[in-house]
Amino acid sequence: MNHTSDIGVEVTGENFSKLMENGAFALFDLITDLSTVDPTYQETINIPEENAEDQFRTWLEKLLLLHNIDSYLLTKFEVNINPDGKIVGNVWGEQYKAEKHTLFSEIKAITYHQFQVIQTEQGWSASFILDV
Repeated sequence: MNHTSDIGVEVTGENFSKLMENGAFALFDLITDLSTVDPTYQETINIPEENAEDQFRTWLEKLLLLHNIDSYLLTKFEVNINPDGKIVGNVWGEQYKAEKHTLFSEIKAITYHQFQVIQTEQGWSASFILDV
């Protein structure tokens, strides 16, 4: 019988770009020791959704797909928001190597349960639950 569990994550950022970068870092920090990941691979990710919650969720899902399908461990994140609201993210990392990397958690999905992105007086805040 399979048993699943969840990990709750809360992140903040002084602006929406930083929130997205911090969310990505938190995701991969739960997966591996990021100090062992070299930023030798780079990929650009476009996020077309128009509201903040969908943009943040799509961003995390695309990053998780890079890990779960292509075995990438990501360690550096840079997010830019165009004047039209479209988001372009650049990520850096490398493919998983058993002899180099230790995996802490297998994250299956970002759940919809208690998923929230809000703008505050201090910047932005997000909370989400990961299915592990």
